Amino acid sequence: MATPMAAFVRGKPIMADHIPDAAYAAGDVIVKGNTPFVAHEDNPMFGTTPVISDALAAEGGIYQMQADGAIGVGQQVYWDATAKKVSLTAGTNTVFGYLVQGPTLIASDPGTANSGDNCLVLHAPTQSAGAPVMKVFSIAVAGSNQATATNTNYGFNLVSGANGVSGVIMPTPQTGRSVWIKNNNNGASPSLIVYPQIGGTINAGSANTQYNMANFTSAVFIATSNTAWHTLPLLAS
Repeated sequence: MATPMAAFVRGKPIMADHIPDAAYAAGDVIVKGNTPFVAHEDNPMFGTTPVISDALAAEGGIYQMQADGAIGVGQQVYWDATAKKVSLTAGTNTVFGYLVQGPTLIASDPGTANSGDNCLVLHAPTQSAGAPVMKVFSIAVAGSNQATATNTNYGFNLVSGANGVSGVIMPTPQTGRSVWIKNNNNGASPSLIVYPQIGGTINAGSANTQYNMANFTSAVFIATSNTAWHTLPLLAS
């Protein structure tokens, strides 16, 4: 029996009606648009009957999943549909939720999950309506291109270490959501490099073109489609 991609542990998932176009198994993660849903039942249920209208979990449950690298409790994770694991890498992956602390013998019990570890993940691909507090992340730049830059998160990102070479990368856009970035570098002049997700754009520029932020400036990045970001203000200030 195959290991489920997302084995339900507990919680009260919000279910959404679904008309399938192919068979799937309980625990499969099914991406529709920019949202990863989770199947709670086999479809078809007995292996030979036709697939039928069903409901998939849209958010709210906690699932046991496999990590693709070192992930700390509380970090936002993305579903990698190729590797069938949760990841810190945005790129073309979709937001799945947040790593949560698990019981003994689960990798996220109280600390970091490593590559191949099982971990517990709260399914939260969208912001909760009326959430009273914005999540705050303190991150440092890394790498020298999109593939190696540090992932930003939906919420407020306080970024250190800007040097004009290393940078950060935006998450996969979810239309209407926003990412706040503050370049907290107190050095001489190097800008903070902000990359769109792979294949994406910022302020209608060319695909994959970086956005530069001077020292101590801030900008709000608003997802205007599933590939594009626009900033307020146009130039970070």
